[in-house]
Amino acid sequence: MKWKYRMRMPFSTIFSRKKQAFLGLVVLLFSIFLLPLQSYAALEEIKNGTDISTLDIRKFNLNINNVSVLSKSQAVDQFHLSNPHYEYLWGGAYPGEMENFTLKVDKSKKQDQVFENPLSLKFTNIGTVNGKQVDAYLKFNKVTLHYLNTAQAESEMNRAQKSTVEFFSISELWESSAFEIGNVPYVDANHDYIMNKAFWIDADVTAELSYADGSETDLKLVMKPTDIDAMDANNLKETFYVKDYQNDVNLRLMNNANVLKQEDQGKRTAWIATQVTSGSNYENNVSGLALRSNSNSLNFGYSSTETCSAVFGLYVEKIDPSPVLEVEPTEIPAKEGQDVTYKATFKVPVPGKDVLATPSSIAMVQKFDERLDYQRLKVESGGVTLQEGRDYTIEKNGQTVTVKMTPEYIKANSSAEIIVTYNTTTNKKVEEKGPEKIDNTVTLHVDNLSAPSNQVSTALLYEKHHEFVSGTPGKDLPQEVKALLPATDKNLSNGSLVTPTQPSKTEVKTAEGTWSFKSYDKASETINGADAHFIGTWEFTPAPTYKATHEFVSGIPGKELPKEVKDLLPADQTDLKDGSQATPTQPSQTEVKTAEGT
Repeated sequence: MKWKYRMRMPFSTIFSRKKQAFLGLVVLLFSIFLLPLQSYAALEEIKNGTDISTLDIRKFNLNINNVSVLSKSQAVDQFHLSNPHYEYLWGGAYPGEMENFTLKVDKSKKQDQVFENPLSLKFTNIGTVNGKQVDAYLKFNKVTLHYLNTAQAESEMNRAQKSTVEFFSISELWESSAFEIGNVPYVDANHDYIMNKAFWIDADVTAELSYADGSETDLKLVMKPTDIDAMDANNLKETFYVKDYQNDVNLRLMNNANVLKQEDQGKRTAWIATQVTSGSNYENNVSGLALRSNSNSLNFGYSSTETCSAVFGLYVEKIDPSPVLEVEPTEIPAKEGQDVTYKATFKVPVPGKDVLATPSSIAMVQKFDERLDYQRLKVESGGVTLQEGRDYTIEKNGQTVTVKMTPEYIKANSSAEIIVTYNTTTNKKVEEKGPEKIDNTVTLHVDNLSAPSNQVSTALLYEKHHEFVSGTPGKDLPQEVKALLPATDKNLSNGSLVTPTQPSKTEVKTAEGTWSFKSYDKASETINGADAHFIGTWEFTPAPTYKATHEFVSGIPGKELPKEVKDLLPADQTDLKDGSQATPTQPSQTEVKTAEGT
């Protein structure tokens, strides 16, 4: 709750509820005129029995210890307060620390005063989502001080010691992990110069969430403006608004009891107070709302009365737990035709608790490694196999397979645990040189929210191959050498240092000669995304050869062989191998007649 006028109550939820109401009106009006221009899911405005006060979405930690000033204009006065007083030094004191920001007024002008880009802040390490540190940025694009032109305003402007107007503070006076926008003065003895009820303020602000590591931020900012109920005698009504509501907001949620006036104000949609409320139930459900942005940021605004403020937090819905992925097996040979099975488990979020409302879409998106071919899948819940078409649909686009739960199933099965089992098989690409593992994650999409699973990996196992080649040109290896080729070693992990296996014999004798093993092409190889391959060289040495010669001699003493006999001498027998049996070649004639005889 918050205090009105001189009485102020905690206003931590005002911001989020204001924003929700405002977004609801903007969605309705802009959907008529701008819907054809949208290229994304249309804004959804919901008004039902959801108790906004019991939403259990994730709230980020914003405090004076993790905030830093990125920039501020000379018009901004920043100071720290301990146990500040409200409105006046004699007003109630609030235990706690506060970082306070005011704007210096030009007291010569009793009129509206505009401050462009007066303040920019960063909140560091406000929480962790999807395993990543999240930071938040808050930028005041413009703050307008609207002069009240009342006797009180005149008096404040005429008091010499009064010089600034409150517009922003960070504390835990009203709510933890939140910031406050408004014109309620917080003072102490050293800072008793803040005007009270001289100006009402209008603050145009952009809030943004960002991953600290610089990666693309897939978070969808949620705000819950609540307790939008202040009204005063000047006909001022507390207002929360969103700029470009139709395009920037994805969902607006209100309780059926909500009485805020949703109004199109040109470039912005506003939620305006109509009734004073008190207590968490009324402040959330009667004068509050919740909004989900289409992105990680939102351009919102707040307009006060003569004295009021709102406390705002920054939220995201919870896809909790994140999907869990398992793989079987965790090791496979790097060969075509190997089966790999994935099992993804997720829970249907509970509307009004984990998420703002019943999701209109839930999809499990699985993008397989290019070395895998998708075969089929099965969807189960509670031990029952779900029916394709009735409970879910399947879309396949290249390596991406998407399982979409049907709206009917989503509506009827809040909090159900769903298991999707994917069957895949390795293709020929797995045998090419590449990454040592097949990594995989799935991403659960709930409306415009997303949550990745854990990463699983299947390690590829490689082989050590040998090859024998002839080092002698023109000579092919005989079968006796080929038979000595070492066996293939299998199931070797990536990164293994392997050495070639020596042949059981390094010399092979054949009829033609001797084959000698010389060496492998390398002494070792580290397996790096491919099989190891060693080439061993054998060289051939021909066996020595002999010849058989013939000789004729005369068997008659004193008688020489005539030339006619000598001419019948057979040619030498050549290329006779060691151990071969040689026989003499018979002469072509066994009798030669000469003049002297035969």
